[in-house]
Amino acid sequence: MESKESRYSLLQGFKSDFLRNGYCKVEFSDISKLLSIKHLVQLSIESSIEAVATTDKSLALEDLHTILNRQNINADRLHAIEQLQRTGDFNKALYLDPLPDLFQSLIGHDILIQKHVNLVIQRPGDADNSELHRDAPANSEFEIVVWVPFVDCSSDMSLFILNLETTANCLSELRKSSGSNWPQVKAKIENEAVPIPVNFGEALIFMTPLYHGSKVNTGLSTRVSTNFRVRSMFAPSGLKDSLNFWEILVISPFTKNVCQFF
Repeated sequence: MESKESRYSLLQGFKSDFLRNGYCKVEFSDISKLLSIKHLVQLSIESSIEAVATTDKSLALEDLHTILNRQNINADRLHAIEQLQRTGDFNKALYLDPLPDLFQSLIGHDILIQKHVNLVIQRPGDADNSELHRDAPANSEFEIVVWVPFVDCSSDMSLFILNLETTANCLSELRKSSGSNWPQVKAKIENEAVPIPVNFGEALIFMTPLYHGSKVNTGLSTRVSTNFRVRSMFAPSGLKDSLNFWEILVISPFTKNVCQFF
């Protein structure tokens, strides 16, 4: 059984890595809950797939590329998202230990979570990858992104990310040139950004201003993952419609009591 001292040390390690790099990997404590969510994801995808060359849709998520029709993959993905959205509280279900303690130490005890479900399915060799980008400023700089893979993602099928210090330096260079040196800065980012292997049972959390993306999946497995965002209830909301994009995840007793006066 994990002692209070070792748990505190683990959380401090996550927090230190996150504040230093702008990102960190965390390991979920209860794999059984994550397995239940993975099973739900698999069922939603299976219900969406048009069988191709086989009637057996009950394959491991890693092997979905063997039956996914390349032309229909986005339609299948959107249908699966619709199924997951109907279950309700899908993102909230992924708010598993140690995320509650870690996020409360980072952004406080009044936390909003993204409402809608994001599900990504990327076959091996699929060129429809997420190009180099930053989530902010469309999203608030005060948000934290949570990326959860449902399969083991080695460095050749995971996300790449640029750390906090180098991102800040690159943005400073862009501001000084009014954006005219973007080709040089982009080359620097692509050279210095590192792929982060993340296994099932882990999550990658990172700040929205960081440059990140994914390249062509050169692994042998289908990458199935989800992502969502959290922020303090009292932090700026960015350009997204707060009423449609966010819902309350946790609210402190103090804030709940104060809200009675409004």
